[in-house]
Amino acid sequence: MRQVPPAVRSVATGGRRALEALVTPPVLRDFSAYHVHEMLVGDQHIFDYIVLDDDGNPVRPEIFAWGDFRSRYFSGLWPVLGPYDKWSVGFALREACRWGIPKNLYNDNGKPERSHYMATLRQQLSGYTAFRRWGKDDVGQHFARPRNAQAKPIESWFFHAVERPLMQKDIPGYARRDGDEKTNDLIQELLRDATRKKKLWHFRDFFEVFLGVLDRWHRHRMSEAGIVPREEFLAGIAEAPLVKLTDQTLDFLIFPSESRLVRDSSVRLKLPGWGVCTWYAPELSALCARGRRQRVEVKYNPYDPASAYVLDKESSELICIAERWEKIDPKDGTALGRKIRRQRQLIGWWMEIAADLSSRAEAKPVKLSPYTAAAQAAAQKRLKEDVAIDRAALQARLIELAQAAKEA
Repeated sequence: MRQVPPAVRSVATGGRRALEALVTPPVLRDFSAYHVHEMLVGDQHIFDYIVLDDDGNPVRPEIFAWGDFRSRYFSGLWPVLGPYDKWSVGFALREACRWGIPKNLYNDNGKPERSHYMATLRQQLSGYTAFRRWGKDDVGQHFARPRNAQAKPIESWFFHAVERPLMQKDIPGYARRDGDEKTNDLIQELLRDATRKKKLWHFRDFFEVFLGVLDRWHRHRMSEAGIVPREEFLAGIAEAPLVKLTDQTLDFLIFPSESRLVRDSSVRLKLPGWGVCTWYAPELSALCARGRRQRVEVKYNPYDPASAYVLDKESSELICIAERWEKIDPKDGTALGRKIRRQRQLIGWWMEIAADLSSRAEAKPVKLSPYTAAAQAAAQKRLKEDVAIDRAALQARLIELAQAAKEA
């Protein structure tokens, strides 16, 4: 075995990838060839510390970050308490898109990055709706090869910009495993001691220190590239012809979309961490019909499902903002009375509309004849042209939605 060349031994033990890592020189790229926000590199980062959440439970925080290749500036961050998911990838991209829509994304080949949500989000950033495509060019997305960390410079940025400065802060709760058994035992003992003596930081205090460390990275001058990340990034943003959306549009666009049927004047979704969520709005009652339920587009915030936006699936126009229709305590008479009043209010609106229409229509019985259907259609057409419901804006909206659903 001593006579076997190391390269051959690496093939026998680790395969082709081990041989490439051992003998092939890396491809060095000049990132200054990129324009600012032409290529964003994204990655998950697990911090080396244990912090406390609002309930006092120990948790290991993570972030998903998007960094600009040219300037090494972290333009989009989204912290999470626990494993990252597709929502954290998308919401971090929202923060980056506040500077302008990037042309390309480069990230790991992970499940959150390859999710349908990210594909839909890239389509919407390119000017399409969630369920229909109007063009052919998406925001590009490129995936790194597995077990090829050197191809993603953001991992090196994390170490120099975050981990090394944080280690100098003497923050309690350090939990990174070490290869040396004695060192690892000492780390675990210090962690148990900090937990027992309640010295662990709250996650908000930890992230505040993290942002301060990151700000120093953005303001320092890099020795090799000779640039200051913040200055290089802001100068490039001022010169680059980037498409920018308003904050309100971007916030609305980043919310995930689902297609759902309207039932009982409400829509339902099952969200991770929240269970089955039901949203109600009186405008949805106009889309209810026996045997034929209307399908709508539902946009929601996965981190705060207090309300949901309901849109027309064809035109993507806003129908209403639906409120959360939560379960109540059966012993809570006040909450029960509030729910019943909302139900009676909805029934009252439709009863008023029905009474108004019947009083103006003056319907008369007709004999069955070949022209009965045509006569009824003509009467309904005249009724639509002549009858005007002079009620509150909500009642007018109910009629409009009901007619649109019937014609569809």
